[in-house]
Amino acid sequence: MRRRELFDSIARSWREPGRYDWLVQLVQANGYGPATRLGIALASLAIGAWPILMLVSPHGVAGSAGRVVSVSCGVLALLLGCWWLVRWPTRQESKFIVAVLNTSIAVGCVPYLLEGKSAIGTLAFALTVSYVACVHALPLLVAILSLASTVIVAGIVSSAMSGDVAGGLADGFLRLASVTVVPMTVRTLVDLLGETAVVSDIDPLTGLANRRGLIRAVRQLVGSAPNENHLDVCVTMIDIDNFKEINDTHGHAAGDQVLVALAAMLRKESPGEAVVARIGGEEFAIVALCETVGAVRVAEDVRAAVGAAHTAFTASFGVSAIRLPSGAAVDTIGLTERLLASADEAMYLAKRAGGDRVEVTGSGPR
Repeated sequence: MRRRELFDSIARSWREPGRYDWLVQLVQANGYGPATRLGIALASLAIGAWPILMLVSPHGVAGSAGRVVSVSCGVLALLLGCWWLVRWPTRQESKFIVAVLNTSIAVGCVPYLLEGKSAIGTLAFALTVSYVACVHALPLLVAILSLASTVIVAGIVSSAMSGDVAGGLADGFLRLASVTVVPMTVRTLVDLLGETAVVSDIDPLTGLANRRGLIRAVRQLVGSAPNENHLDVCVTMIDIDNFKEINDTHGHAAGDQVLVALAAMLRKESPGEAVVARIGGEEFAIVALCETVGAVRVAEDVRAAVGAAHTAFTASFGVSAIRLPSGAAVDTIGLTERLLASADEAMYLAKRAGGDRVEVTGSGPR
């Protein structure tokens, strides 16, 4: 029975989609987004710098073909590092980066193995595997671990063939430990963090903040705002039209797909610093530091995206805004609740007018 439970647990872990979206939302909501992106970018840049710097080292590859491979792999990794400096990649883009970066590490190590030299670059796998262990699904982690282990074992064989069996084994086992034990420990800790975060701040279905997470994120958003003459805070409420009918007609699984699809559109169309949350069954909210016209533009972009995707649903939008004096003490909980209530009124005006439209508090339809 215990063996069956173990297999079932492994099968569930294998099917889980990974925690990329909610982890990105979590670090951004708590103000660590820029620092986290910078850290990942610097790690990628360090991976790219290794094969290039080794060209001027006496321990680098000597052959012209190997040097070309080193430069190519280094430049590719540097470009991928710059991607992180610009913005957060999507989940699929992150998978692409991981696949290309790890392939470049493996290819960059081949000339060293062919020349019988130590492939120091396999240490880079410890960085990439740790990243994958944190945010991506188990199948991708196993694939990257397999690639890294293959290259490291090849290094052990290369050292043994050159006569240094003990040194090759000692170095290889340490490298294998660095790309297996450390990342798997990190994954365990992230899973524990994830369970806590999902319960407290994150909506498990969409990966967006929940109502509690929204309030915490708004506190961080307002607190980190630049010191200007005033501060404009806008809240947009979004409610899926006739959502109960979707559930009743097509089932709750179809309803969940609609929620996930809308969450992805909101995440894509919202400004990078905005807070996006699912605060109720089919209700979502966007909080951003902008004037009303900016919030309305985002709402219209989302509405247009829903229509362009030929989805089986529409949504109603309500926008509310407030201008705060610079340096004023702000009760972010009270502020958020007042703006949500005001935006909610505007959203219900849109619903009563037929839905699939944007209403702004105190004005006509937009």
